[in-house]
Amino acid sequence: MNQHAILRARMLLLSSGDLSRAQRLRAFRTLAPASPAVYRPKLARLLMKISAEPALRTRPEARRDLLTEALTTIEALDPADPQRPALLADVLTALRDC
Repeated sequence: MNQHAILRARMLLLSSGDLSRAQRLRAFRTLAPASPAVYRPKLARLLMKISAEPALRTRPEARRDLLTEALTTIEALDPADPQRPALLADVLTALRDC
């Protein structure tokens, strides 16, 4: 794991400025392997949120790719994580509706 990238991602999230969706996505993707219990649920929620945006309604392949990444992220959560069942249900519903 690149410790410099992890530190940059943490600093970015702690900055006082508003972050773009792309910045948050990049930070969560960097931090999810380092702190999975904290950042995998955040990453999955953000991926699902992005996939539901109107701009992606006309791009089903891109939407499906984001939801597939969200599913993989959720499946990697500890089975005992209390957020896992709801996240899994949400992403499976979104994939079915895709």
